Amino acid sequence: MKNRLILILFAIVFLSGVSFAFTQNIDQNDMPQQQTKAPQPPISKEEIAENTQEMPAQGGAVASLGQNEPEVFWVWGEVAAVDLMKKSLTLKYLDYENDEEKEISISVDGKTSFEFVRSLDEIKAKSVVSIDYIVQDGLNIAKNISFERGELPIPGGELNLDDANAMSPAVP
Repeated sequence: MKNRLILILFAIVFLSGVSFAFTQNIDQNDMPQQQTKAPQPPISKEEIAENTQEMPAQGGAVASLGQNEPEVFWVWGEVAAVDLMKKSLTLKYLDYENDEEKEISISVDGKTSFEFVRSLDEIKAKSVVSIDYIVQDGLNIAKNISFERGELPIPGGELNLDDANAMSPAVP
């Protein structure tokens, strides 16, 4: 009986040691191996200039990799006015930094894309829109105008809750 107890105790110690060694081996295999690289010398201004030369793009057009694209800004708000002759709209928005309501005029060009409307003609005052735009030559030019579908304009003006309840079907 005593020999059996010693044998069982020995087996437990042996198996726990094997298990510990096995888990250590798995942990080391799961860890990414560090690769040592020789340090790279800094890139000179000449090398940067060489790599940013004008390169032909697909279709024979010329694209410059060294030129910075204008920064794209985003604004969300309510349309105050639409001027179809000038192809622009005035947007009321909240300036979160100053906690003030402000207005911004944004022009539309042939490159402007629209979401949930086909053109500027379909956007009316009091519509809610989200606009991605750039500043070019002192003008705010829309890159994308997204009409907020959840804010469809209500024919005839504002709708209060009493009108909404009166228009809803009666529920038995």
